[in-house]
Order: sequence, then structure tokens, then C-alpha cells
Amino acid sequence: MTTGAVADARHVIGTRLYGDLAARSRVEDRVIECYYVLLWAYERLATGADVLTRARYVEALEVLRKAVEWHSVEIAKNIRILNADKELRIQDEQAIARFEECFKTLEATGIGSG
Repeated sequence: MTTGAVADARHVIGTRLYGDLAARSRVEDRVIECYYVLLWAYERLATGADVLTRARYVEALEVLRKAVEWHSVEIAKNIRILNADKELRIQDEQAIARFEECFKTLEATGIGSG
């Protein structure tokens, strides 16, 4: 959630959402790619949390929650903003539906999900 491709994607998406016009234009061609990097990271997090919940690893789930809660909230917020962005026009209904499933999973496991 904080290193590698996910960190890079968060930087690109953050620049697209909060940067000035010049900065936003520098990342525009990477926004869709980075959207999916975040979406897939969020999906992996939800899957891991679901596995820990089903296995009744309460302590491990709590450690995970503490480690990723803020990041999970930020990624969910950014994905929702991108999903609603008419200019970006994300047309992937399956991806949007999968995000909502993951959101519900994380909410049920107690990990802050925006």
C-alpha cells in the first residue's frame, strides 16, 4: 500500500486530483493505468482481510487494520472520486462493482474503508 507500483500510482492519482494544472497535465496519460493499480491493491487488501476474518485470525487482522487503515481510506476516497469524474469517463462497470464489493468486505472486517 505504500511502496513500489502502488506508491507511484498514489502519487500520479494524487497529482491528478490535487495538483496544479501543469502537474496534472504531466500525469494525465498515466491516470487510467494508475487507477487500476490502486483498484487491484485495494482488492488484494480486501481479499487478505477476508481470509484473516474467515480463519479467525483476530490479532493478525487487528495488526493489518492498524497498518493500513489510513491508506485504505485514502485509496477508497480516490477511487470514488475517479469513478465519479465525468471528464475521465471510467466506463468499467465490472471494476466499479468489484470496488464496491471490496469496500463492503473491508467495512465488515473493521478496516476503515472510506
